[in-house]
Amino acid sequence: MGKSQNNQPILRLCVCEGPCSGLEAAKQSAKFLAGRRKNLGFCISDSTISERHAEFSWSGEVYKLKDLGSSNGTFLNGKAVSSGEFVQLSDQDMVRLGLDTLIRVEINPPPSSMDEKTVEEFLQADVELLKQRILRRGDVICQLLRSEASEALQSMDLNGRDAAG
Repeated sequence: MGKSQNNQPILRLCVCEGPCSGLEAAKQSAKFLAGRRKNLGFCISDSTISERHAEFSWSGEVYKLKDLGSSNGTFLNGKAVSSGEFVQLSDQDMVRLGLDTLIRVEINPPPSSMDEKTVEEFLQADVELLKQRILRRGDVICQLLRSEASEALQSMDLNGRDAAG
């Protein structure tokens, strides 16, 4: 393993909604694909997901997500990801693949030697990470709620116009 990979955080994907709810994968690789195909880095059995749906990659500084021209789209925190364009991932982001699969993103620090830290320092780092995750998760939930509210208002507005017309 090269030095750059030693410092690379671990990307953990947790399916929290959909037919594969409970499925998890932890990766520390430069790039892997997600989709229905069994030979991909993250295979998800969901008929609304394309065979090669999305790419997760490490840029050397951040993890990124790219939709690979999927049929039913890729969404990051409720917003559509344009096909072929990379978007930055953050810890606790929510990624929707297709219509049914919702994935929570966790970005964990790279493993370090216990010799480098005291038990107290190790526990303090875990407490700090947990605090950051709680705050970030709250931000993501707010983004998702805003997105859903906006869609509901647009739908109500369109229905109101149809009834008035």
